[in-house]
Amino acid sequence: MKYIKRDSYDSVLDLCAGSGVQGLNIIENAEKVVEVELNDVAYNAAILNGKINGISPKKYEVRKSNLYQMVPEQFDCIISNPP
Repeated sequence: MKYIKRDSYDSVLDLCAGSGVQGLNIIENAEKVVEVELNDVAYNAAILNGKINGISPKKYEVRKSNLYQMVPEQFDCIISNPP
């Protein structure tokens, strides 16, 4: 994260987002963060963590998807911390 946080981005994709910690850590450096998670528990945790941290749904979106399945657009930065 320390290397990624050096820049600012229009859009960031976090694959295998888990609870959303990576996306939330970079949220100040991005106009929009999209998190992708397949596991139901982790997906719901990522949504809840966005709400707990007061992040606007317009800036922080969580999608239930298997990697790129629900991700048709392009991103400036892709991060991942897969299992």
